[in-house]
Amino acid sequence: MKNKKVIHIITGLGRGGAEAMLYKVTSSQSDLCHIVISLTNNKYYEDRLTKSGVKVLYFTKDFLTIVKFISKSYYDNKITIMAWMYHAMIFSFLFSNKCKVIWNVRHSLDNLGKDRFRTRVLIRFLARLSSNVDVVTFNSFKSKNSHIDIGYSEINSIVIPNGFDTDFFKFDNCIDSEISDMFDKLPPNSYKLINVGRYHPVKGHDLLFDTLCELVRKGIDAYLFCFGDNVNDTNSRINLPDNIKHRVFLLGPRDNLSGIYPAFDIYVSSSYSEGFPNVIGEAMLSGLKVAATDVGDSKLIIDKYGEVCQVDSKELASCIESCLNLNFEAQSISNYISDCYSISAISKKFEEIY
Repeated sequence: MKNKKVIHIITGLGRGGAEAMLYKVTSSQSDLCHIVISLTNNKYYEDRLTKSGVKVLYFTKDFLTIVKFISKSYYDNKITIMAWMYHAMIFSFLFSNKCKVIWNVRHSLDNLGKDRFRTRVLIRFLARLSSNVDVVTFNSFKSKNSHIDIGYSEINSIVIPNGFDTDFFKFDNCIDSEISDMFDKLPPNSYKLINVGRYHPVKGHDLLFDTLCELVRKGIDAYLFCFGDNVNDTNSRINLPDNIKHRVFLLGPRDNLSGIYPAFDIYVSSSYSEGFPNVIGEAMLSGLKVAATDVGDSKLIIDKYGEVCQVDSKELASCIESCLNLNFEAQSISNYISDCYSISAISKKFEEIY
């Protein structure tokens, strides 16, 4: 019987690392009763959550139901509230004296200036409240340390890294036919690079394109495939230099990344800030070496199976060159992530703090 209830409050259920992790955690804890409250109407993960037995409510649509439900839950020691990301933390604080409340921080402060002004204000405001909740979890050590540096409570802070579905992302998955067809039109000995992430200043697409320019300048025949929300030819904010326009493919969001990652030579992460990047773990599970900026816990995740550097296009280009000369079998890279970051092991860590 599902006696223990966990209420997850999250900003939205669109495509994103936090949303993906919410789905993975709840779907791996079938012995618990999970309820998700979304503060916005983004619904990408709704069907997946409901199919795994999770009840989904929307703040704008189900407000009265949410109020009634939570009011009945007051002082119930079988209920835990988990707030995912900053805006949800404000909402959850209303119940910090009523039942157990956990904050789940999914952001690092490597480059706070890239965040919106309102977000920066909210981050600092929450620092004042952080000692009043039961637990504050971070998905990376760098995120934890950077938040403590600006005033977050240290005594109730812990790190629980992201976990990955080792049955879904595999190095020997069948390659997506569309990608195969695109590769057939490229020079056979060229290098294929991949980046996955929504279009946002913090994801560093400008740095990514400058890095490709550096590679081309060095005579390296490389092509870059980019996936993610608003990463497409209709986005007027994406300005590609003329000399690489034929080398960059802006392909938007995809649901079948498990059949896309294994086709590539190297995963490139150009972020200005990260916590624990899901995409790096997914790419490595798929057997890829990684070249990344040294933000969040990227260096810790990549270990010896890639290279990290400062946030600079010339350095990132050098990282990619170094990765091309690294000799690791795809299976060994995949096994490393499976051994260290399986979702089953990470899920148990969450259960321990509920």
